[in-house]
Amino acid sequence: MQYKKDEMRERLIQSGENEFFKSGFEGSSIRRIVKAAGTTIGNFYNYFKNKEELFREITEGEMKRFSDFLYNHQEVEAKELLWDEIDPEEIYRWLDESTDMIMTVFNRRFYILVACSNGTAYGSARGLILEYIKDHFMGHAFESRNELPELEKTSDILAYQFLDGLLFILHKYSDVRVTEQLIKNQIFFFLMGVAGLLKGGLND
Repeated sequence: MQYKKDEMRERLIQSGENEFFKSGFEGSSIRRIVKAAGTTIGNFYNYFKNKEELFREITEGEMKRFSDFLYNHQEVEAKELLWDEIDPEEIYRWLDESTDMIMTVFNRRFYILVACSNGTAYGSARGLILEYIKDHFMGHAFESRNELPELEKTSDILAYQFLDGLLFILHKYSDVRVTEQLIKNQIFFFLMGVAGLLKGGLND
């Protein structure tokens, strides 16, 4: 079957996404990618210089989307839902209303960037995202005049728990509706836990 140029490029991107998700960058194969896309290795190089360029095409923008999500949830904070009046129903309502935005951030390409990038220029993505989460929590703690014992170590633990929970969901579940619900549950659980921790540690 003959494919138009743009269509073949998209087929290679989709095939590459599937291959990287399954095998990681280091374990992936251009041969398997082109076979699934219905083309040849020679034709692959008409679209991408190498496997890493295809990886970059697939994951480009994922880090920025995550950062924007992490640092732009003022709608919740402005209502003081987390730090002054913990309102689980309002928080979950916000999550439901934000489903499309949340799933734009937390998807298979995010998983590929964080969990499958060893051997690429993005191999430090996981560590960087963990630092983002840790710094974000510590920022809230300082804003709240919080003096939790071992704050930095607690922030490390929270960052790992939050990220690894998301990665587990994205890797294990393929049903879109199930994934959406579980990711919202994970975010809700994290927000409520952080809120309780900060509220409990506030100084008068």
